[in-house]
Amino acid sequence: SKCGRAGRICICSALPDGPLLSTQTRIVVLVHPKEAQRKLGTAPILKLCLAEVIMRYSEVFPEPGEDPELHAAMCAGGHRCMLVCPGAEAEELRAPQVGVQASPAAAGLTLIFIDGRWKQAKAMVNRSPWLRALPRVVLRPSAASGYTFRRQPVEGCLSTLEAVAEALAVLEGERGAELREALVAPFRRMVELQCAFIPGLGPPETPEQNERRGAAAEGEGGDGQPQHENEDLEPEPGGGQQAHVPHRA
Repeated sequence: SKCGRAGRICICSALPDGPLLSTQTRIVVLVHPKEAQRKLGTAPILKLCLAEVIMRYSEVFPEPGEDPELHAAMCAGGHRCMLVCPGAEAEELRAPQVGVQASPAAAGLTLIFIDGRWKQAKAMVNRSPWLRALPRVVLRPSAASGYTFRRQPVEGCLSTLEAVAEALAVLEGERGAELREALVAPFRRMVELQCAFIPGLGPPETPEQNERRGAAAEGEGGDGQPQHENEDLEPEPGGGQQAHVPHRA
């Protein structure tokens, strides 16, 4: 399948039809290696939806001299880089002012997101002088996170995908709401399918379904639940959703 998931947890039906979605805003995601191992992370879904997305899997963001090609790609077309991360001087991300003609040097934004747990993300930012020097922006979520099977450390947390969706809703003008829904749809489908395997979160089972689940758990037959799901069922101490949130001013 396009999403790379088994049939029972496939989210392809919820992915955008046709080519990848184009945006004026460029998205860069620095993914912590441990987060990349989580089968229920949201960053991979972005790659299945957006054309203007760059992924890097590392604990350290490369400096301009270490990866000039990456930095050239981020700034191509006059894009300005901004880090989506709380901070003392972070400002709320706002839509461009209507009627104000942007200069060629401000043709668009490249938003950099850190995909990892709170402690991981803080360390990733602190390791990079270039990231620390960037202007920072935060988001004002339009709704609570739909990541129902991950515990939030504080109110207002979002998954990486949800944060990207909120940012595009702000920056992409008339297409903003449409883009947000296109991103959230496969995420919502992933959560819906996963919750079906978590007691208390899925729909009520029939006696036959309950019996099959018990047999599968004992190794007596049936498919059982997806093998990757157990990684995220137990909340980590101080864990929760991706650490570039809360995106509040």
